[in-house]
This record gives sequence, structure tokens and C-alpha cells, in this order.
Amino acid sequence: KLEVSISSEINPQLREYERASTTVVNAYVKPLMAQYVGNLKKLMKQQGFKGSFLFMQSSGGLNSPETAIELPVRFVESGPAGGGQASAWVGGLIGKPDIMSFDMGGTSTDVARWDGDFEYQFEHRVGDAYLVAPALAIETVAAGGGSICRFFEGRLTVGSESAGADPGPACYGAGGPLTVTDVNLLCGRLDPARFGIPIDVEAARSRLDELLAVMAKHAAESTAEAVLSGLTQIADERMAAAIRRVSLERGYDPTDHGLVAFGGAGAQHACGVASCLAIDCVIVPVDA
Repeated sequence: KLEVSISSEINPQLREYERASTTVVNAYVKPLMAQYVGNLKKLMKQQGFKGSFLFMQSSGGLNSPETAIELPVRFVESGPAGGGQASAWVGGLIGKPDIMSFDMGGTSTDVARWDGDFEYQFEHRVGDAYLVAPALAIETVAAGGGSICRFFEGRLTVGSESAGADPGPACYGAGGPLTVTDVNLLCGRLDPARFGIPIDVEAARSRLDELLAVMAKHAAESTAEAVLSGLTQIADERMAAAIRRVSLERGYDPTDHGLVAFGGAGAQHACGVASCLAIDCVIVPVDA
């Protein structure tokens, strides 16, 4: 089946580059979304589900599966948008009207601000793609569980490159580099038994030893504990910077907000990020 995306339907505006970029992304994602929706419908039917379901858009609104297939470009930030909506709901439960949603995944961290309503944007970037589509004003920083930790040009760095799912962090045992996940594991923040996959602690420790050796070679000797602490602080500060961009840089005081953390690595860094910003209300999943 040939999938067609028409720019006059996807983005009926002037400005050739923005219109073309948005249409190309829609055309690229369209068959993937169609396959996903088809598989989901099939699975729900097998489970005996007879109702209907809706998809979260990047704007935080809901729309039909048919719209998701035809206009997937409107859904590319659905994960952070859904988390933002849930964070606002959690804030209401605890009587905290102003909330920062903090979604730390494998490759990036997404943050948004709620104070009774969200801020929106109608043009935004996702990776290298420029999209004209409504979305929550989500600030993204390249710091996640898979962000690579290294010693570069005389200093420790975290990201912006990620180990991704393949090879993944060193502790996955597939030859990956030292990452934020490995740092959290070696700091005792993660329980190897709760990963759901075999975890190689020694592989992570070996990558840390290699980093220490590189530092020593450049006359920057340090202890394992100090390096782990430093990498953690760097990661926390990078994510705190994203929160400053949606708060302080727009005239809002982050200390007035609660921080709702979610995502694969959110719980491990929520308190550190909150400390960078002097936020005293942090909400994390009960099983984190």
C-alpha cells in the first residue's frame, strides 16, 4: 500500500521549508503508525476489549486512531505530553497547583510546566526535524539513562551522545560505554535484580576503571567515588538547566513548583535536580 501525505493538508501555510519538513516527517512516520495502531487493535481484540480508545497528541489532547494514522506528526511528543497531563493531575491530588513534569528516559529528559494550564508551541524541533504542529511547550535536553560519560578536553562530560538500546549501557553486557545508568548502578541507586534483564555490574565497573585510567593519563587522577559523584552532579545540572528554561527564563520561580518525576531514570535523579533548583516538593512513583 502506498502512503501519501499532502502538504496542503498537513500544513496549509506559506514558508516552504517548514511545510516540507513537516510533511516529510508525517510521510515517514505514517506507515509505522498504521502498523502500530493495527497491532494494538488486534491485541485488544484478542484480550476481549470491545470499547474504543483514543491517542494522546503532542498538544495534550486526545484524538482517534484514524487521525493518528493520517496525521502522526501531531503525535510525536505524545509521551511527554501524556506525562505532563498526569503530572498536573497528581499536583491536584496533593493540593500543589504549580507543577514541573520531569520525564527522564534513555536518551533525553523532557520537562514542562503547569500552573492551571500548559504553555503551547506551534513550531518545534524533534531531533533534526522542524515541525509545524501544536504541542505542549516541552523543553528537551540530551541527558538520559543512556547518556555517555567520558573525560573529554580535560573535563568530565555527560552526553550529548547516547548508547541507545544497542549496545546500551555497559551493564547490559553488550560492550556499551559508561553511561548514566552505569553510574547510578555503581552508586547503589539501582537494584540489579529489578531490571528484568541480566545486569553485569563488573562490566560497568570495568568501564569506570577505564575512565579513571584516562584521567590519570591526563594528570587528572581521582577516586572512583569522586568521579561517580561528579558525573551525577553534571547530569543533574544539565537537567536542572532545562527546568530553568521553562521557569526562570520565562519569569516563573521554580521553588514555587512541585517536581513530578517519571520515566525510566526519573526517580534516580529527581532529588538531585530538585536540590539544584531549591525545589522542596518531589513526587516519584511508589515502586521507584
